[in-house]
Amino acid sequence: YIIVDSKTEGPFTLKYAVQHTGTPPANDAFDDAIDIVVGTPISGTTVEATAEPGEWDAAQLGFGQKDTVWYKYVADHDGILKLKATCDSSNNDAYVYVDTWHGTTLANLVRHPDPPPEGPGGGLWRGFFNHFDTPAELEAQALAINVVNGETYYLRVQTESGGSEDFTLYLDEQEV
Repeated sequence: YIIVDSKTEGPFTLKYAVQHTGTPPANDAFDDAIDIVVGTPISGTTVEATAEPGEWDAAQLGFGQKDTVWYKYVADHDGILKLKATCDSSNNDAYVYVDTWHGTTLANLVRHPDPPPEGPGGGLWRGFFNHFDTPAELEAQALAINVVNGETYYLRVQTESGGSEDFTLYLDEQEV
């Protein structure tokens, strides 16, 4: 929050800039998405991450771009990719949100699945992983997406406020 106080009333212009003091993660930009190795936990962070111009908003998180990091999975068979995450820190938001996308460039990404999961087995809390989640809650919030052999899928990890959290991704695959 920013509070502005003056002894006289009238219009004014407030100028501000966000100062990042560190280096963004290596996978901060969509084009630098890190390849996923299924079955091996992947440690990551949103500390010092930034939002890219043109990055899609996640409807569940309201409006505006978030500071994000990207991962990439190329399916080597038709099947299901199941993913969950643990939020390993409680710096700002104490949770991370993982969503999945299909496409080849930032400009042509499509939410996968689109629309996001709803109803039985889906819903608003799918993909939200809290620092205080129990193993049962992690399972309940896990995402399972259908994948097609040879197709590329992107995973985006972010926090609601653009906060800084450390996390671990867990991915399993099942053939159909």
